[in-house]
Amino acid sequence: MAELKPFIFVPLYIYPTETSWQPLLAAAAKHPQLFFKVVVNPQNGPGPEALPDANYVTGLRALASLANVCVLGYIHCSWGEREQAELENDIIVYAGWTVRSPGLRIDGIFIDESPANPELVGYVAATARFVRKTFANPATVVYNPGVFVHVAFYQAADFIVIFENRASEWTSDFVQSNLSKLGPELRRKSIVIAHSCASQGLQLKLGRRLFQEYGIPGQLVTTQAGYLSWCPSWESYWDAMRRWYNRSITLEGTSAGV
Repeated sequence: MAELKPFIFVPLYIYPTETSWQPLLAAAAKHPQLFFKVVVNPQNGPGPEALPDANYVTGLRALASLANVCVLGYIHCSWGEREQAELENDIIVYAGWTVRSPGLRIDGIFIDESPANPELVGYVAATARFVRKTFANPATVVYNPGVFVHVAFYQAADFIVIFENRASEWTSDFVQSNLSKLGPELRRKSIVIAHSCASQGLQLKLGRRLFQEYGIPGQLVTTQAGYLSWCPSWESYWDAMRRWYNRSITLEGTSAGV
């Protein structure tokens, strides 16, 4: 039996000023046993230059200094419409950040708008293989179809976002029916993003249940409708996560860490 550490999944789409990333940096620094996977997205991808602007470089170095933070570069594949060469170019740019600017660390890639059509399993798997071939160190690959997908998609992904929707939709018959078909082996490779939560109480309740009852390690539950500002209850949320992490999910055949 190996321990699988739950983690908070943060689409960090807020532009980095001197203070704008501080809520995350403070949480990660204060509680090093709390794990985060953080997506950075300078310009709907890495942008046209070899490095992002100076504010991003400063913010990324701050993230890289925290061992409990896994930094993922954002790319989008437009549900399978983007050419493979375009995706590969974005991946090469992200991988180059570490080489071009000491102190930067990109640990993998977040593939947004990932297709759910089973006919495109090979397309997104090829992207995942390219990530792992391009990065010097072992890389994390996260798909974001935002919905439940065929089991074949899990073969090349480290994690898949199976739900990205309003928190109220989590209890729908459709979601619960699909969840009931998802066994423990696949749940441990899944992430839930539940936004527009009606209250802090419901936010914390769903956060706890995702870890303790559903066996899903990755989550973001927020009262915000989007990812461009911090949830007012962010501090209460991660503090609750910290307490629940002391009772981490234990699943056979998994490994701990970010």
